[in-house]
Amino acid sequence: PSTGLPQANREADGMTELFLSGVDREAMRALAFFRYMTVKQFIRAGVARDEKNLRKRLDILRRARLIARVEKNKSGGIGLPCLHFLTKNGVKLLNEHGDIGILATETSRNTVSLNDVAHRVGVVDMHIAFESWATATRTRIYEVQRYFEGKAQGNAKAPLAATALSWGAGDGWEAGKLIPDMMAVYQRRADSEPRGIILEYERGGQWGTHKHFLSKLEFYENSVRAEAPEEHLRVNKGVRIAVVCSSEDMMNTILAKFPRKTDPLWEGRLFFKSREKLDNFAASWKTVLGIDTNLF
Repeated sequence: PSTGLPQANREADGMTELFLSGVDREAMRALAFFRYMTVKQFIRAGVARDEKNLRKRLDILRRARLIARVEKNKSGGIGLPCLHFLTKNGVKLLNEHGDIGILATETSRNTVSLNDVAHRVGVVDMHIAFESWATATRTRIYEVQRYFEGKAQGNAKAPLAATALSWGAGDGWEAGKLIPDMMAVYQRRADSEPRGIILEYERGGQWGTHKHFLSKLEFYENSVRAEAPEEHLRVNKGVRIAVVCSSEDMMNTILAKFPRKTDPLWEGRLFFKSREKLDNFAASWKTVLGIDTNLF
């Protein structure tokens, strides 16, 4: 069936117009919101149930030049999924017809490195799980920021990433800078204060080692002591830091090597879980002491 979005030109296939189905519309809306998505993520986000039909509709949108995709599996990234994103035409169509409540912005395949594809997939998985939890618990989300917004990778003149934290004097890393993967402001009950959360997806960096996270720990510690997350998100309460590890082994190694576990700074502040348990977002987390706990 046709939806509220009018036809779009489709000259690439020799056709003069394209009528968007409900799946087409929801897929484009999802891309405006999550920015990058794999086929599996479209399904997990509720865009469609039938994977075969979804792939067909995505191919039609690509031929219509409304969406495009990052295909790093053709340049050495064997096994990496394709990441779909909105093109200029797709952004224009959504914005012109007021189909979404947020401003869609163009993304570019040129800003995604081979190493970053798997990381972005993990960050979007976290975001989908967070949104699903909020919907199920009637939690209000005021704001979400991702590290791949607001800065073109490799462009020194571009503005800082949306999640960039800074504290102290000076202009270098020595002054204190940190770029979390994702940050959000949420409110669990109408009579409660808005709270902040940092979500990190930890896959060990380029070399897949636990040392990647531990090397950032000092920056996290300093940012917390300077209340940089609270200032950035404009919230009063202590911002939680939730780290989703790419595997159970990665999480267990980080916890085993974690220094100063009894530092009260991390109590009720820093939590870990593995990606395998991400579907149940609020449950199955661990403290730095390895104690099972809920996130909220």
